[in-house]
Amino acid sequence: MKKVQHGDVATVTLSVRIRPELRQRVKAAADASNASISYYVDQLLAQLIAQNSGELPPVGDREPQQEPLPVTKT
Repeated sequence: MKKVQHGDVATVTLSVRIRPELRQRVKAAADASNASISYYVDQLLAQLIAQNSGELPPVGDREPQQEPLPVTKT
Protein backbone atom coordinates (compact mmCIF):
# COMPACT_ATOMS: atom_id res chain seq x y z
CA MET A 1 0.00 0.00 0.00
CA LYS A 2 1.55 3.25 -1.16
CA LYS A 3 1.01 6.19 1.18
CA VAL A 4 1.02 9.77 -0.07
CA GLN A 5 1.46 12.73 2.23
CA HIS A 6 -1.03 15.60 1.83
CA GLY A 7 0.03 18.22 4.31
CA ASP A 8 0.11 16.44 7.66
CA VAL A 9 -2.29 13.66 6.56
CA ALA A 10 -1.14 10.42 4.95
CA THR A 11 -3.49 9.04 2.30
CA VAL A 12 -3.74 5.82 0.28
CA THR A 13 -5.41 5.00 -3.01
CA LEU A 14 -8.81 3.32 -2.91
CA SER A 15 -10.02 2.01 -6.26
CA VAL A 16 -13.72 1.16 -6.46
CA ARG A 17 -16.38 0.56 -9.09
CA ILE A 18 -19.67 2.41 -8.78
CA ARG A 19 -22.69 2.97 -10.99
CA PRO A 20 -22.29 5.83 -13.48
CA GLU A 21 -25.21 7.79 -12.01
CA LEU A 22 -23.62 7.65 -8.54
CA ARG A 23 -20.32 8.90 -9.93
CA GLN A 24 -22.16 11.85 -11.52
CA ARG A 25 -23.78 12.67 -8.18
CA VAL A 26 -20.46 12.43 -6.31
CA LYS A 27 -18.78 14.64 -8.93
CA ALA A 28 -21.59 17.21 -8.70
CA ALA A 29 -21.44 17.23 -4.90
CA ALA A 30 -17.65 17.56 -4.94
CA ASP A 31 -17.88 20.42 -7.44
CA ALA A 32 -20.54 22.14 -5.28
CA SER A 33 -18.18 21.77 -2.31
CA ASN A 34 -15.27 23.14 -4.36
CA ALA A 35 -13.41 19.91 -3.58
CA SER A 36 -11.83 17.03 -5.45
CA ILE A 37 -13.73 13.77 -5.63
CA SER A 38 -11.08 12.18 -3.41
CA TYR A 39 -11.43 14.84 -0.72
CA TYR A 40 -15.22 14.74 -0.93
CA VAL A 41 -15.39 10.95 -0.49
CA ASP A 42 -12.80 11.10 2.33
CA GLN A 43 -14.89 13.68 4.19
CA LEU A 44 -18.18 11.89 3.48
CA LEU A 45 -16.80 8.67 4.96
CA ALA A 46 -15.42 10.58 7.96
CA GLN A 47 -18.90 12.10 8.55
CA LEU A 48 -20.56 8.67 8.35
CA ILE A 49 -18.07 7.30 10.88
CA ALA A 50 -18.66 10.26 13.22
CA GLN A 51 -22.44 9.81 12.98
CA ASN A 52 -22.28 6.06 13.67
CA SER A 53 -20.28 5.72 16.88
CA GLY A 54 -16.94 5.46 15.12
CA GLU A 55 -18.00 2.79 12.62
CA LEU A 56 -19.23 2.74 9.05
CA PRO A 57 -22.87 1.65 8.87
CA PRO A 58 -23.69 -1.70 7.28
CA VAL A 59 -25.33 -1.71 3.86
CA GLY A 60 -28.33 -3.67 2.67
CA ASP A 61 -28.22 -6.90 0.74
CA ARG A 62 -26.64 -6.91 -2.70
CA GLU A 63 -29.00 -7.09 -5.62
CA PRO A 64 -28.76 -10.49 -7.31
CA GLN A 65 -26.86 -10.64 -10.58
CA GLN A 66 -28.95 -10.89 -13.70
CA GLU A 67 -27.23 -14.11 -14.77
CA PRO A 68 -24.88 -16.35 -12.82
CA LEU A 69 -21.28 -16.02 -13.87
CA PRO A 70 -19.83 -19.12 -15.50
CA VAL A 71 -17.41 -20.97 -13.26
CA THR A 72 -14.89 -23.31 -14.79
CA LYS A 73 -12.64 -25.71 -12.96
CA THR A 74 -8.95 -25.51 -13.70
